[in-house]
Formats: sequence, structure tokens, C-alpha cells
Amino acid sequence: MTDDGLILKAVFLAISILGLFTVIKLWNAPSNDSSYDSRNYWGGDSLGRGYRRAWLPIVLVVAFLTVGLFIPSLMRIAAVGAFLVAAPLAATVVLFNRPKFLVPPGARHEKGLINEYLESRQ
Repeated sequence: MTDDGLILKAVFLAISILGLFTVIKLWNAPSNDSSYDSRNYWGGDSLGRGYRRAWLPIVLVVAFLTVGLFIPSLMRIAAVGAFLVAAPLAATVVLFNRPKFLVPPGARHEKGLINEYLESRQ
């Protein structure tokens, strides 16, 4: 007997675990750490810094979906957590660099994407 979603579950579990290790590494990185070159991200330097700041909520999205895949009775709750809680939090971290407790300590001084854009227009 094989489970049709076994590969999907394995992929989501692997992404969740790797994402957790990345969050831990980012959380312990100093503010001047250049090992995460934001120019490699789609959208350029500003958006790359936003992605890096939002890793925790992004990993929470994947973790919620992973829980929903492994425990089908919790899929609705996991989907709400992923798309109505964690994903909007990720967007606010990228755009405004808020709430600060979700931003790695080394990146809390950075400006959000909208503030960077507004300052570049002046």
C-alpha cells in the first residue's frame, strides 16, 4: 500500500526542517552578516532583504501546511493559520519590517520595502 501524498508530505517536511535551520542561522547572524547576498533574490536588493527578514513567517506558512498534510483533520485550521495569519505577517515584515519580534535581531534596524521606496523618491 502506498500513500499518494507521501512524496508531497516528504517535500513539505524537508522544507519545514531546512527552513527552521535557516531561521536559526538568521536569528544568530550579526547585523552586518553578508553571507546572505540579497542580490540573488528575485526582485533585487530591497526585496531580497525583505525575504530574508520574513523567513520566520514564511517557514510558519510551510509548517502549518505540513501539519495539515500529516493530520488531515486539521487541514482547515492549518490553512487558516497559513493563509490568514502567517502569510499576511510575512507580507507586513517585507513591506514594513513589523512586527519586530518576527524579524531576526540583526535585521530589526532595516527599513521596510515601502519606506525604502518612499525615501528613494524624495
